[in-house]
Amino acid sequence: HHHTRSSSRVNPPSRLKLGYKRAGFDFIQLLEHDGLHDSTNWLQHCNVDDEPGTFVVFQGSEVYVKHDVFNSYDINSIGYMPRDVPKTDTDDIIGKIRRAGKVSYLCHPGRWLEQTETIRGIPGLEDLHGLEVINGARACDESQPDNPDEWRGFYMPVWDYCLSQGLRFWGFCGSDWHGGADVITRGKPLVAHNRVLAKSLTQEHILEAVKEGRFYVTTGV
Repeated sequence: HHHTRSSSRVNPPSRLKLGYKRAGFDFIQLLEHDGLHDSTNWLQHCNVDDEPGTFVVFQGSEVYVKHDVFNSYDINSIGYMPRDVPKTDTDDIIGKIRRAGKVSYLCHPGRWLEQTETIRGIPGLEDLHGLEVINGARACDESQPDNPDEWRGFYMPVWDYCLSQGLRFWGFCGSDWHGGADVITRGKPLVAHNRVLAKSLTQEHILEAVKEGRFYVTTGV
């Protein structure tokens, strides 16, 4: 869960790839806010930079979904790029990602910390692969007050609720870094680690492992 130039005006994909590669990472997910795409050029560039066996680069999208009851929510997709950006048709977006054989998860779900039961109202909820249990942007943003019980950037109570309802959700984490001095509080790079047990360092096998829950998340501390 890492943004590039299309969303933040900084962060060329090539620079992000090099930085994470030098830091010892094996893969990265680059995505944009679907409503801010002028074109898909940046995400297509991410595909060019993918190096199976050496360093894997996923493209994706952070899809903003409006809802009558709880205003809106955001879905992150791994390996899936909506064809209709910048005006994405969000109807059945979770189902579309699932049918494409890719991965989707609910990102920055802090709005449900005080009303967890309303999460059941998300259309296609059962088709999600999980939710973001750690969000670096929220956890690192000291300008914002803490969530209830000081759960700023950490969403384990929401995850617990989903599991108690029989939802087989995996837990993801993301830096949500937007970068640049103009958005300095929006997360930090290298703070989110998704450790995956994959057969090989390829998109296919990483996605396979994620779908099966063969991974864990950590801040690296």
